[in-house]
Amino acid sequence: MNNLKAFFTLLLLITLGVSCNSLIYGHDTRVITHGTAEQADLPTQAIDWWPMFRHDNTHSGFSTSTAPYTNSTEWNYTTLDDVFSSPAIVDSKVYVGSHDANVYCLNLSTGEKLWNYTTGDKIFSSPTIVDDRVYVGSYDTKVYCLNASTGEFIWSQITFWIYSSPTVAEGRVYVGSGNQQLYCLNATSGATIWTYPTGSPVYSSPAVADGRVYFGSDDSQIYCLNGTTGLKIWNYTTDGAVRSSPLIADGRIYAGSTDRNVYCINATTGAKLWNYTTGNRILYSSPAILEGKIYVGSEDQRIYCLDALTGTHIWNYTTGDTIWPSPAIAEGKVYIASHDRKVYCLNASTGSFIWNYRTGGYVISSPAVAQNRVVIGSYDNKVYAFKTTPAIHDVAITNVTTDKLVCGQGYRVGVNVTCINYHAFNESVILDVYAEYMPIAELQTFLLPGSEQTFTFTWNTSEFAMGFYSIQARVWLDADDANSTNDIFEFSAVFVTIPGDVDGDRDVDIFDIVLIAGVYGISKPDPDYNPNCDIDGDGDIDIFDIVIAAGHYGESW
Repeated sequence: MNNLKAFFTLLLLITLGVSCNSLIYGHDTRVITHGTAEQADLPTQAIDWWPMFRHDNTHSGFSTSTAPYTNSTEWNYTTLDDVFSSPAIVDSKVYVGSHDANVYCLNLSTGEKLWNYTTGDKIFSSPTIVDDRVYVGSYDTKVYCLNASTGEFIWSQITFWIYSSPTVAEGRVYVGSGNQQLYCLNATSGATIWTYPTGSPVYSSPAVADGRVYFGSDDSQIYCLNGTTGLKIWNYTTDGAVRSSPLIADGRIYAGSTDRNVYCINATTGAKLWNYTTGNRILYSSPAILEGKIYVGSEDQRIYCLDALTGTHIWNYTTGDTIWPSPAIAEGKVYIASHDRKVYCLNASTGSFIWNYRTGGYVISSPAVAQNRVVIGSYDNKVYAFKTTPAIHDVAITNVTTDKLVCGQGYRVGVNVTCINYHAFNESVILDVYAEYMPIAELQTFLLPGSEQTFTFTWNTSEFAMGFYSIQARVWLDADDANSTNDIFEFSAVFVTIPGDVDGDRDVDIFDIVLIAGVYGISKPDPDYNPNCDIDGDGDIDIFDIVIAAGHYGESW
């Protein structure tokens, strides 16, 4: 009889439009620091050298090496002029050119100069190291071959001024020149094997795969030649100069143009598959690839991440000025630099910022990655080396919330756990959620480097006695955690009570009815929505919640 009276009373209140402010329950949070997890060390990755511009003959721009996740500089070396040239790294030595006309060989660990060789003019070209030989072009019109160990001269060949970086394959050296030619030279002697004429200077550095040579020219063309004969197989016409150096991947060619576009072209036929238009020219920046994603910089100050198959935009990150350098990718991170004088490290998956470092000049040199280091030149005359410090793994729970503070026994509470990965490793973790230290949910997942993610769990209160429950969340890391004090987070508290006791005073009475009536018909995400009055937790306060409250009217504990 009492339940029936309550039901009609509630209907009357709704009809009269009685409203009441929803109750507000305060809560506090605190970090607790007990408990440890059994953990295991992560495997160490093998060294992968960076022997040429863009890492390899296909210009992948990708290394399997571990790489810095902080902007800590290990050393810098000062040349006598700007450093446009991009470094190569082989056998713990750094090879790089400078506008002071020198090719330098530096110790990778210390930055100490091991030798230098002086050419006749500025060096824009980036060295290539093959079989203990250094191949590099100079603005003095020559391609040089030097002994990689000693810097001793082996041969030179006159072409014209050179920006292009050599690529060496099957005993041949391929390099572009300012006299509109692509040269093919004998790698042993320097003798010219063939040349191919384009319509403008060739700044682009050739990529080589499957006996074919791919490069761009200022005549707006992307060319594909037979690597043995120099005969043209196809060319593709863009609407601007192509100084970007092509990337070869999965039967496709990727390159940028000053017409603002990134192009994807069939490597066999030369047919365009897609293009993506950026906000300004793509001058020297050359694409890199990782796991089906293309990365490239633009003069619109942004680095872009695009889907390699479709060209669909995934993310972009805005620096402070024009981007001429090409990105390097290692260990889930993208390294890029800008005219804003900074070197950047970004999350390769999300584009989120990890670190930057400000040099003393424009940065046009492209980064090289090897042996836990990033090496790059700057227009402040310096070569910089950034080094990975000892591995630090640290994940933390930064917040725990619930979708309601009062819950009817037998109904569900949503628990939201926010977890952050502070460092630059992909981390395998286990998240455990407890109510008053009794397990209620568990999830095994991964956290990307530098990422923060919120996970939602459901707590079924059916088997829990009525009363107050603090909610705890714990993250377990599959590595040595540098700071275990932030692995546990506690939220206080959720009150489990009689269904319909929405004000949490241990009985279902007219005050509860008034509260429900005041928000009747309101649903998420309305700001007036009161989750405590949504007894069944379906996202709206409706007749079903009324029936539940009416069914328990007059009960107390």
